[in-house]
Amino acid sequence: MQPLSARDPRNIRTGLRIPDEFYCDPAYVLHALDATTGKELWANEQAGFTPQTDIVRGVYYAGKYWLVYHPTSGRFVNAKDRAARGKLSTDGTRNARKVVAFSAADGRRLFECPLGEGMAGVSFSGGTVYGASQHSSRGGLSAVDAETGELKWKVGGYFKCSPITSAVNAVFARSSIARSLDVRPWNRSKDAKSLRWYDIAGYRPNCTYPGIPANGMLYIQGPGCNCPFPVRTNSAMIQGKPAPKDPTGRLVKGAAFGRKIAPSPDKHPWRTWRANARRSAVSTGPVGDPGSFRKFWTVKLNGELTPAVAAGGMVYVGSTDGRVRAIDAATGKTRWRYFAKGRVAKSLWLWRGRLYFGDDGGWVHCLRADSGELIWRFRAAPARERVVSYGRYASRWPVRGGVLVAPTAGADPANATLYCSVGFFPTEGCYSYALDARTGKVRWETTHRGFTPRGPMAMGPGRLYAPSGWGPPFAVKLDDKKHTFRQIRQSGSGTSFTGADGMSVTEPSDEVLMRQTTAKYVHWRGNFKIKAADPALPIVTAKSIYLHGRYLSAQRREAFAISINGRLYRKDSRWSPDIVRWKAWKGIPMTAIAKAGGTIFTGGPGRALATDAATGRRVWSARSPGAVTDLAFSQGRLLAVTDSAQVLCFAPAAR
Repeated sequence: MQPLSARDPRNIRTGLRIPDEFYCDPAYVLHALDATTGKELWANEQAGFTPQTDIVRGVYYAGKYWLVYHPTSGRFVNAKDRAARGKLSTDGTRNARKVVAFSAADGRRLFECPLGEGMAGVSFSGGTVYGASQHSSRGGLSAVDAETGELKWKVGGYFKCSPITSAVNAVFARSSIARSLDVRPWNRSKDAKSLRWYDIAGYRPNCTYPGIPANGMLYIQGPGCNCPFPVRTNSAMIQGKPAPKDPTGRLVKGAAFGRKIAPSPDKHPWRTWRANARRSAVSTGPVGDPGSFRKFWTVKLNGELTPAVAAGGMVYVGSTDGRVRAIDAATGKTRWRYFAKGRVAKSLWLWRGRLYFGDDGGWVHCLRADSGELIWRFRAAPARERVVSYGRYASRWPVRGGVLVAPTAGADPANATLYCSVGFFPTEGCYSYALDARTGKVRWETTHRGFTPRGPMAMGPGRLYAPSGWGPPFAVKLDDKKHTFRQIRQSGSGTSFTGADGMSVTEPSDEVLMRQTTAKYVHWRGNFKIKAADPALPIVTAKSIYLHGRYLSAQRREAFAISINGRLYRKDSRWSPDIVRWKAWKGIPMTAIAKAGGTIFTGGPGRALATDAATGRRVWSARSPGAVTDLAFSQGRLLAVTDSAQVLCFAPAAR
C-alpha cells in the first residue's frame, strides 16, 4: 500500500476502504467524511495522538467512534516480551493498547476505557466494551459501559494472541483451548463473582479468532498450523444438551467369539507403545550384537502409522487409513489385513493371542492375532453422532487414547481387563470403560466432567493414569468402587504444566513422567524437566535416566542422568556436572528412544542409531526413509516406524 493524502477525497474514495466513514491522517487529526462524496463532516485536531502513536483500528458502535491505539510506536509489547527484555517499564505504559471513544456526531473525545494492563483484544456487544490481555494473566478480561465509560467488572484469565469476540450474553476467548464467559449472571445480579468461564475443550481455534458468534451459534474455524489438535475441522456449535445414549448394538460378536485361543509362546513380547503398561520402553529379551545390524526388509504402507507391536514372529501396525496389518517379522510379507472403517491413530495392544485397538469411529476391536478374525467389537461411543475431523467422518466420541489391557487383580492371569476412554468435548460427555478382555462385556463405566481423554494410558501399582491433552492428567485407583478419575497436580517447584498426551510410570520408584507437547516439556514430579522441540519420554532405570532433548534441569542431588543429544541446564547451583555420565550423537535430532540389553536405540530424521548404555560409545547407525517415530523389538530384531508410513526391520547379519 502507498500512503494517501488526507487532503484528497478522490484518493480516499477510490483507493481506501474506510469503515463507518472515519480515518486518522498522518497529522493525527481525526476526520469524518461522507462516504459517498468525500466531503468532510468534521475534524478533531485535539484527538490526543502524537507521531509516536500507533493507530490499530477503528470501530463504530453505539453512536460512537472507538479508536484502538498503542501509545508508543513499534509493535505491541506483551507481558512475556517485557519480562524477557527486562528493560521495559513495568507501569503498563509500554505494555497496553488503549481504547478511546469519540462522539460520532461532532468528533468530541468522550472518555478512555479503563481496560487494564496488557489489553490487546477488544470486542463490542450488549452495550459493553470488552478488553482482554494478551499472554498475560495480570490484565484479565474487563467490561466497560459503552455509554458512560465506567468499569463494570473484571475477571482473571490467561489469553493467547487471538482477539476476543462477544455476543449479547457471552464473551469468547482463546487460551490453549476455546473458552466462553457467560455474562448473564452479572446482568441479573451485578455481582462479578457470578461470572464463570466454560472451557470448550477438544477445540483449539486458529490464531485468527476464538470463535465467531452468529445466527445463535458459535462458529469455530479449523486450525491451519501443525499443532496436534484433537479436532481439525470447521464447526458450528449450539447450546443444548448432550446427545442421548444409544444402548442398542454396542457389543458385536465376531466369527471367532468363544473359540479357544492359545497365547503366544513368545516370552518377550513388545505388547504396545513403549512395550508395556508402565510404558517403560525397555525390552526384556536379547537383541544380539547391534554392531552387526543390517536392514532385512522395508514395508511401505499408507497414512500415518501407529507404533508397532510384536510377538510370536509377527509385527502388527495400524494406520490412519483405517487398516490394521500383520507382517511376518522374518520376511516382511503381509499375513493379514483388517479394515476398521475409522482412523486407527493410537497404539495397538497384544494380550494372550489377541490384538486390541480403538478407532476414531468410537469402536474398540478384539481380533485373533494369528488370523485377524474378529472376536468382538464394542461401541464405546455412547451414541452414533459423527463429525468431520482430519478429512474423514469420526465419532464425536473417538477412542483417541488407545487401549490398555492388564490382568485383573486377584484373578486368573487370563482374566484381563481392557481400559479405554472416549470423547472430544466435556460438554457432551467423556467416558472411561473397563471391559472384560475376553468377552467385551462392560465391567464398569464412568462419566468425566472437565476431562478430555487423549493419549495412551499408563498403569502403576494400583492406579491407572490418563493424559488429557489440553488439561491436567488424571488418575483412578483401581480399587475405587466409584471409579473416580482425579486430577494429578504437579508437586515441587518446577514449571507448571497445562496438559499431557503421554505418560509413563518408572521402576522401581513408581514415579510418573508426563509429556506435554503444548509447551514441549517432559515433567517428572515437578523436579525434573526436559525441553525439546518434540519431546519423548525418557527411559528411567534404577540407576540411570536415558534421554534426548535440548535441556535437562533437575533439583534432586540423588538423580543420575545420561543425556543424548542434549546439554545440562543447571537450575540449581548445588548440582554437579558429573551427573551427566556421557553424551553421544551431538547435534543429531532424535524423536524415538528404546532400550534392549545393554544398548540404547534411538531414531530421528533419516536414521536409526545404537549407543552403548554403559559408556556412550557409538555402536551402529543406519539410514531410514523419513524420520523414525517409534521403535520396537521382535525376537532379537529392531523394528522402526517412520513418518513416511514405512516399517523397517534391522537384525544381526548372521541371522
